[in-house]
Amino acid sequence: MNTTTAEHGREFWRGVLLAGGFIALPRWTLEPVPGIGEHEARIPDELVAAVRRLADELAVPLSSVLLTAHAKVLGALSGEREVSTGYATVEGRR
Repeated sequence: MNTTTAEHGREFWRGVLLAGGFIALPRWTLEPVPGIGEHEARIPDELVAAVRRLADELAVPLSSVLLTAHAKVLGALSGEREVSTGYATVEGRR
């Protein structure tokens, strides 16, 4: 993809996402601070296997199942029936 096409695509999706609005998700702390939070947790092997089986049964990539779960959580936290989310791929890691 050439730079012009990539820039056009980025601008298109930026417009789509901005048109959808913005919802601030609640933070579970008494002293919230602006910025990005990060949390790591180990996922039990049995759960990983179950999610992989679901992806196989649906004939979709594992990343699609995980993105769907992410969207469901965003919807539950925001109280919205429709949410927009996504992720950027890193060159060579698709």
